Amino acid sequence: MTDAAVSLVHEPADTPESLALQEAFVAEVVARYADRGVVRPPIVGADEVAEPAGRWVVVRLDGRAVACGGLRPFADGIVEVKRVYVAPEARGRGLSRRLMEHLHEQARAAGYRTLRLDTGDRQAEAQALYRSLGYREIPDYNGNRLATLWFERAV
Repeated sequence: MTDAAVSLVHEPADTPESLALQEAFVAEVVARYADRGVVRPPIVGADEVAEPAGRWVVVRLDGRAVACGGLRPFADGIVEVKRVYVAPEARGRGLSRRLMEHLHEQARAAGYRTLRLDTGDRQAEAQALYRSLGYREIPDYNGNRLATLWFERAV
C-alpha cells in the first residue's frame, strides 16, 4: 500500500466540506453523550476562526477532506483550539497529532502565548492526545456546559 498524500489547508470554516466535517463532529458528540441529554453543540462560525487572529484548517488525504480544527481568539495572548475532528475512516494515521502540531505552530506565529481547549470525559482518545502534547488539566475557563475537562499549554 502506498502512502496517501496529506495536506493541511487553511480555508474558511463555512465551506461545504468544512461544514460537513463539523456536522460529523457534532453527530459524534451527541451520540457519545446521548444518555446525558446533551444538546447539540454549535457549529463554529467562520468569523470566529478567520485569519488573521484565528485559523481554520482542513486536513486532506489524497485531496479528500477528512479532518478539521481551528483556533479561536479567546483573550489577550490566549487562543482556544476548536472542533478538532478526524473522520473515522481516516483515524489511526496520526492526522490529529499532525493537525494539532500545525495549530500550535500557527498560534505561535500569530503571537499567542497560551492554548486552551475543552473536551468531554468520554473522549479518551482526545484526552490522551492532548496530554501527550503537553496540555495540563485546568479549571473550567469558559463555562461550556457540554465540556467536563479543560486543558491548557504554553505555545
